[in-house]
Amino acid sequence: RQCTREVLRRARHLRTGQLFVRYHTIEDCVEAICNKGCRAVQGDIELLRGGGCIPELDGFSEADRQRVLAELQSIMQVYGDGCRLD
Repeated sequence: RQCTREVLRRARHLRTGQLFVRYHTIEDCVEAICNKGCRAVQGDIELLRGGGCIPELDGFSEADRQRVLAELQSIMQVYGDGCRLD
């Protein structure tokens, strides 16, 4: 699967000791993504809009990926085009 290959490629670039966590619910996944900070979330949204993958979504169906994207977009509407410092 293309998405899994991309996630594994990115895993090689993680710092030693950083672990992937497989999230079981969309809510947990959205929370983990949001915990990365405003700018990172905006980057993840753009990546997902373009058909890319992020590690937090590994193992999720395409429908669930789209639900996560929609939830992130809804959350980020509160911030508009700007982010406070992460």
